[in-house]
Amino acid sequence: MSDVHVRQLEQYFLNSIIPSIDVTDLSGKPANEIRQAALSRALTAFAISGLTGIPINKAALAVLDGERDQGIDGCFYDESKNTLVFVQSKWHGNGTKTIGKGDLLKFLHGVKLVLSANWDTFSAKFKTNKGLIDQVLLKPDVSGVLPHFSGRFG
Repeated sequence: MSDVHVRQLEQYFLNSIIPSIDVTDLSGKPANEIRQAALSRALTAFAISGLTGIPINKAALAVLDGERDQGIDGCFYDESKNTLVFVQSKWHGNGTKTIGKGDLLKFLHGVKLVLSANWDTFSAKFKTNKGLIDQVLLKPDVSGVLPHFSGRFG
């Protein structure tokens, strides 16, 4: 991805997505850390919106990034497709980084925890979706999407 495309995407995230993203858990952190986390969360909402077709403001509500997220930055149940979507994202301002093995393994372990209904290690923010996820996972025909978005998208 070219530098200009990364800057365009970053500007779009700053203007159109980040205002809908919850960053209250980041208060007191350095500004550059808040910006980086907000951009990663915006990328998560962007991915969920792109995968499901839901509006960005609704996708922003599915962003679960934060402490004790077990590598899962977003989770959304697409009722129309009966699909549970899991997303892990990292914003990279140069647009050239790829997924790290550690991030991938943490993400897959987190999904495994969700699928086994092992909620003990997840944050309260993540657990706000516990009821819905548990209910969805009881459906015999539900499917899952496990994308991981990284540097190529920002």
